[in-house]
Amino acid sequence: MRFRNKIFLMAFLSGAAFAPGGGAAQGTPAASPKLRSLAFQAQEPSGWVALRRYAATVDAPVGKALAYFVLGYREYQAERYADAEHDLKRAAVAASPLADFADFYRAAALRAAGQPGEAAGQLADFAGRHPQSALRAEALALRAQCLTDSGEWERALQVLATEPAVEECPSLLLARARALQRAGRSEEAVGSFEQAYCLFPTSPQAADAERELDKLRTALGGARFREPSPELLTTRAETLLARERHREALRTLETALEAYPKSPNVARWKVGRARCLLGLRRSEDALDGLESSFAGDPEMDAERLATLVDAYAQRGNPESMRLIIEQLGAVYPHSDANAQALARAGSYYRRLSDWKSAQLFYEKLANGKTLEAEEARWQLGWMAYLDHRDDEARSALVSYVSDPVTRHVPDALYWLGRLAESNGAVVEADAIFKTLAARYPHNYFGGRAAERLKAHKPGVEPESLSHVWAPVVDLTKLIPPAPPPPPWLCPTYPSTLGEALDAVVLLESLSLTKLAESHLKVVRSDQATPPELDMALGRIEAEHGEVPRSVLAVVKAFPRYEDYGFSRIPRGFWELLYPHPFWGIVRKESKARGLDPSLVMGLIRQESAFNPNAVSPANARGLMQVLPETASPRRSGRRWAARRLANASYNVHFGSSYLQKLIQDYNGVPEYALAAYHAGKGHVDEWLARNSFQEPAQFLESIPIPATRIYVEHVLRDARVYHDLLEAGPAFGKCP
Repeated sequence: MRFRNKIFLMAFLSGAAFAPGGGAAQGTPAASPKLRSLAFQAQEPSGWVALRRYAATVDAPVGKALAYFVLGYREYQAERYADAEHDLKRAAVAASPLADFADFYRAAALRAAGQPGEAAGQLADFAGRHPQSALRAEALALRAQCLTDSGEWERALQVLATEPAVEECPSLLLARARALQRAGRSEEAVGSFEQAYCLFPTSPQAADAERELDKLRTALGGARFREPSPELLTTRAETLLARERHREALRTLETALEAYPKSPNVARWKVGRARCLLGLRRSEDALDGLESSFAGDPEMDAERLATLVDAYAQRGNPESMRLIIEQLGAVYPHSDANAQALARAGSYYRRLSDWKSAQLFYEKLANGKTLEAEEARWQLGWMAYLDHRDDEARSALVSYVSDPVTRHVPDALYWLGRLAESNGAVVEADAIFKTLAARYPHNYFGGRAAERLKAHKPGVEPESLSHVWAPVVDLTKLIPPAPPPPPWLCPTYPSTLGEALDAVVLLESLSLTKLAESHLKVVRSDQATPPELDMALGRIEAEHGEVPRSVLAVVKAFPRYEDYGFSRIPRGFWELLYPHPFWGIVRKESKARGLDPSLVMGLIRQESAFNPNAVSPANARGLMQVLPETASPRRSGRRWAARRLANASYNVHFGSSYLQKLIQDYNGVPEYALAAYHAGKGHVDEWLARNSFQEPAQFLESIPIPATRIYVEHVLRDARVYHDLLEAGPAFGKCP
């Protein structure tokens, strides 16, 4: 759902994000408020007349060109190609900041109107007229398609041959394949289609290429049709697997195994196939094909054994899992696969709260330098704490904190502080908690540390700290402070992006949102995209009411925000990061049930990022991700309830009611209730029955499902931030 509460963008779209002092960025003419309003109305044909009147009468050349562009593009969308071509021609003046878009869509309109030759001519000098345009590759592909459509396929192939980046762009590969096909060079066309299909498997062009390959497979027959090479199939499968598109990756790997049964890649494909099947929860099928060793490929044989460990863990067969781990450790003790298998085994037993078995595997892993070894060292320290082996826990946690960039440093500091407390070293505990609360102010454990400090009575500083805890306090002083926040968090900071976002900003301001989004994908396709670009995108999305997208973009731009207090970062950033739509609804429903509305806001931020139309794979819906059966216990009413859950009031009513019940069931402990909200009450009851926790933070730290543990920590962190933002009035950082 798009929340069009604002007709046009405010400060950001007038150039505030790109120029100091909020002035318009040089060379980026902005659309006037009048044009923005008319462009908004022109989303419907009924608004075209007024926009045309404006285009005909406005004196400013840029305003005139932009008005005609909006008209032409809307007509192109409506398949009124002759009108579109006429208006886009008027829009393609040199002064227009969207002249390249006007030229491109004018050619597209000509092609759609059955004039491909004229369209190709229109694009002949596109690169010369617009040397910096992000549309250059797409324009070249369109020109080649137009030449092919008009019977000049050899000319199309010549044009494409001059472009060195053809194989880096799926639209250019598709254009070359179609030209080859029309030239009667079908077998060569297969190669280009296969490159688009395999090298860019998640692009729109991949689906077009697949359809054309199916036709060519039939037309050429088995004797002439060449399947993609083993290397291409491997690239496609591994790209899809990395994106967790398991079904498509599985089909690709099975094609590879059938087409090339004697390829050197067979071992790799079999392991990949098993991983796809595990991703589809088909562990029994995953075991097939992994029985025999890959003697000629030690690396993949180690991966085979590690994958078997995953399969047996998924099937709940720890005996077989342990046998495979023993074999893996004996044959490939120093492999990455062995480290991964040990980590997975430790995690498996941790999920069962079988700490002793988990410890055996983490101990085998802890001496390495891998990420798995780092996690193992943390887990060993935590298990020692749980088991009340205080000296061992202190030693392990101190060792862990001695590398202050490791992931669990805030957790380790908190538990060191709690150990100091339990040993009577209250002054030392306070010193640890002060460091933690100051260095990680919005971390869950930073918040817990602040609460512990409030509970302590002021102590008398001894002449010397205890010989046991003094080194620990000294160690905390070595934790480096958070680096200065980047200057681009301020909207008035002069951007280093140049013209990268100019067209996106302008298109958004003209209500051409889908076109802006499409163009943004082109801009962001560069792997070196700076985080500043994501920050700017977050501002654009927020101004357009696209709250979920805005939050995701801002988090991506600056993911370590919880390390910074309010006073170090401007208010505008915090409001982007922690928006509060639906606050009135949340406050009303929360107060009616005795809930903290900040807790509900934190939960919504994690569940849906304030997207009322969010639907999970489990069919949970809306802001609080409520299941239809929660809103309607009767089966007959669930379809109706599912539709209504997109309504914010309805959703928050049932979501907050369910959360209230969970909090009551767990005697007011939010950590337990939130874990049950995320993972199910049965899991939480089981974890509580298997363990004896001294405080809720211990429970949180011990949650065996990583996603649930992170979820609970982040909801409680966000609840604290929302409370401070909406009710406490903190002091914020200032922009220079």
